[in-house]
Amino acid sequence: MARLDMESMGDLDGVFTQFWEHLRLPSYFGWNWDALSDCLRDLNRLQAERYLVVVSRSEDVLSETPEDREAFFRVLARATESWANAPA
Repeated sequence: MARLDMESMGDLDGVFTQFWEHLRLPSYFGWNWDALSDCLRDLNRLQAERYLVVVSRSEDVLSETPEDREAFFRVLARATESWANAPA
């Protein structure tokens, strides 16, 4: 389970840093939406049976750059769909 600090996610750097730290993203992570999407859909490096990312107080996410908020939730939705459809 990863509980991200929403107060630290007011801008893109904060979002990427929180995911990088809490989900131990690989060193080749590209610090952009496509890279985050790719890494979230390939969590095998964590060797867990299940994955849970808690996003509370979502209104704080990207509060400094609200134009990026749609991309953030699109990336999360894509990752969720990918894992929901993954073979058991």
